[in-house]
Amino acid sequence: MARNTIKAAEIIIPGDLTDAESPPLLKWWYSGPKARGYMCRRRAEEVVAALADAPADSLILDLGSSWGLAALTATQNGYRAVALDIVEDDLRAGAKIARANGLAVWFVRGDAAAMPFRDGSFSTIVSAETVEHVFLPDRPKAFQEMARVLKNGGALSISTPNPRSPAEFFKRVALKFPAVGKLLRYTHMPAGLTSRNQYHPHRYHEPFTRAGLKAALLNAGFRICEIRLALLMYKYCPDALYRLARYAEWVWEKTPFLKNTCMTVVVTALKPPAAAPSPPPPSCI
Repeated sequence: MARNTIKAAEIIIPGDLTDAESPPLLKWWYSGPKARGYMCRRRAEEVVAALADAPADSLILDLGSSWGLAALTATQNGYRAVALDIVEDDLRAGAKIARANGLAVWFVRGDAAAMPFRDGSFSTIVSAETVEHVFLPDRPKAFQEMARVLKNGGALSISTPNPRSPAEFFKRVALKFPAVGKLLRYTHMPAGLTSRNQYHPHRYHEPFTRAGLKAALLNAGFRICEIRLALLMYKYCPDALYRLARYAEWVWEKTPFLKNTCMTVVVTALKPPAAAPSPPPPSCI
């Protein structure tokens, strides 16, 4: 599939959006230090690359949108977008930001495993760092729902943490040695044995293995087009070292034996076009 050069939206944050109203992905990431702002934008850019093949004015779904960076980016580039998330406060903040920027995005509260949309509603689905937060027993249904609401021939583009990355490796170490987690200031640890009553997407983090992600897509009827790895940045990198860190990331991404440990797996998949109907049998005379 084609790759485009769409850049994540540069958004005006309205002055009347209070600190209490600001979602963590806005306050601590997009509007945070340079490293975290870059990581937030880069992940959005990696998934919206799928819009290169979407017809102009297509309807796009930003699944697990939080405040809607990917949806706002799609709208700024001439597409129509719906932002779906299960956390109502994030959607409320996103709607306020969209109005302040003069962008028409529909913000909808809903569950990835039971989306409130008709079959074949969207030309493209994008989802940045979301599927690892979906409750494990709900994941097969969530992928089935993605296939259901996507048009035949439509594209799905998702990013999710790479379990082979240093960040995820040290999270697994930190489960055994809590002092490591405190030292590295981890906030999203592997979920472990979380019950449904304990579940909240902001606290739940259970990345797919590469094989598990492929299987989830194939079982839902998708055809996988591309799997790529991207991004290597320490989120607490000081601003003074940001340029050096970006250069190190560039080298890391260009080096084959290192690239396999980048932080993010990006998968682009297609819902196959509908099969052409069989021709009618010849008429009998």
